[in-house]
Amino acid sequence: MKNRFFKSGKYSAPRAAVCLALALLMILCGCRRIEKPSAESSTQSRVEPSSAASTQKSETAPVWADIKLSDFTLVRPFDASESIIDAVKELNRTVKYKTGTPLNIKTDMTSDKESPYEILIGDVEYEESQNLAEELGFGEYAIRTAQEENGGKILIVGITEAITIKAVEIFAGMITDGTLFESDGSITELELCENLYASYEDFELVLGDEIVVAQGEETYWGYYQFPCLAYTSDGRISLNWSIHNDSLTVPWTGPSLEFSYSSDGGLTWSKKSYTGSTKIPEVVMSNGKCFAGFGGKETLTVDYLDQYTPKASRNGADIYLASEIEELDKTFIAYEYDPVTKIKTSFDVTINWPDMPATVYNGNQIVSLQRTFSITNPDMGAVALDDGLYFATYSRSIYRHGLYSVFIFRSTDNARSWDMIREIAVSADENYPKMEGFNEPSMNVMPDGSVVLLMRIGNGAGYPCYITRSTDNCKTWSKPEVFGEIGVLPQILTLDCGVTVATFGRPKLYVRATSDYSGMEWEEPVEITFSEPDRLTTKSCCYTRLLPLDEDTLLMAYTDFNYPNQNGEGTLKTILVRTVTIVPKG
Repeated sequence: MKNRFFKSGKYSAPRAAVCLALALLMILCGCRRIEKPSAESSTQSRVEPSSAASTQKSETAPVWADIKLSDFTLVRPFDASESIIDAVKELNRTVKYKTGTPLNIKTDMTSDKESPYEILIGDVEYEESQNLAEELGFGEYAIRTAQEENGGKILIVGITEAITIKAVEIFAGMITDGTLFESDGSITELELCENLYASYEDFELVLGDEIVVAQGEETYWGYYQFPCLAYTSDGRISLNWSIHNDSLTVPWTGPSLEFSYSSDGGLTWSKKSYTGSTKIPEVVMSNGKCFAGFGGKETLTVDYLDQYTPKASRNGADIYLASEIEELDKTFIAYEYDPVTKIKTSFDVTINWPDMPATVYNGNQIVSLQRTFSITNPDMGAVALDDGLYFATYSRSIYRHGLYSVFIFRSTDNARSWDMIREIAVSADENYPKMEGFNEPSMNVMPDGSVVLLMRIGNGAGYPCYITRSTDNCKTWSKPEVFGEIGVLPQILTLDCGVTVATFGRPKLYVRATSDYSGMEWEEPVEITFSEPDRLTTKSCCYTRLLPLDEDTLLMAYTDFNYPNQNGEGTLKTILVRTVTIVPKG
């Protein structure tokens, strides 16, 4: 059974960057409004590409007389991503294979009125392309033709870039198998719309076997904990974990971490060091490079704080206004990864945060301002939207009595400068547990274009995991509601099949998933079991990391503090991985 978190109803906030609006083409095609199919009807009536043309075309539909494929120009957005550009080029190779001659490729800024026949791919900027978003059900794509007085167009668009690319592939398949053409060689009148996620609307989670990556005998909190997964520039999977006490004063780099690598999708692991391999961040900026997070500095011991007054105090921590402390280092750096050169470089960053807090522990240790940003992994906290790059991190709040808050930042210049635009805080007039405040955010773009954020509020049993949602590109957020009964460092990602998966826990560990494109309804959680306690009473830190392997499978890394050794004896702190696969029912 699914649980509903957001009670204010369904949102309808189309994303301009991923939805092509074609009001005029809708009129020219005589298209009716397309309703999102139900789970039952969409599965039963799903159109297969090989028979799509004959299925969708009415017997009385007019044929485009004397129009050949060679008459068309391929038109893609001026600011198209490399993925869209590659899809367009692949489509043109299909055209050349079928007709012997490739089509001319132009952008929407160079093709206007120059070609009487055009194949429009993706979010092209035509005047008549303004309102199709509401006609497309979430998860769908459209392939449509429109004949005009002096020409014609073919529209290929999906609700997201990935679905647009899938639609381009289906269109290429129609060229190859001949379903695009009438018997005289002219173009078929098309009106195709399909829910690509239909087969996953009723699904189950299948957990793979546990695979041991590393084991250690240390019993102190922080050792052999906090795993982190990533792809590397040399084609492997990297997994690292902590080998030091859990402390804000220890830098999370160099000798404080151990690494292992897999070249077979996580089945086997080696601690061999791979020279030159770099972690590949997942968030692609508008300049084509990947945002690789912020640079951190070690904690500083200070002797100049007597002249400054704390603004708040909590649990042995004093919170100051950073702008008041003249001696404090306020320089910031960030990193970007170039997928072409496979090189990660740093650059200076400007942070516009007038009320930036500075936290001091034990009276003389201040966690650097830079650590506030570097403490959140970019693959957890960053998302790229049509109007900029957004980053969620957390810090103690000056105006929340020292409780943590999640802070949302926006950059419109590829991470060179950031503005703090929103604080998500525990409200004094709401019945939230007051142990920590909201922290450890994980942010994800849903298939409908909204953004969902999961957050921790406490460190163990009795302290829930919370969820909040934005439909206006992180500007405003819904009231945080309980997502799970427990939850530290929650993780969330959407697989290419359209199913979104989340992990959270402590002292138990859960996996939860949804095929709802808005993230408003979720299936009941599935528990990950641990070994029975022996030497230790705590079973796991319950910190996880998720990494997609293919369209319906991800790799999950986590810890088990009481796992037997290779002989099946004793109990060791162990780093484990296992797959989570989405399998359609029926």
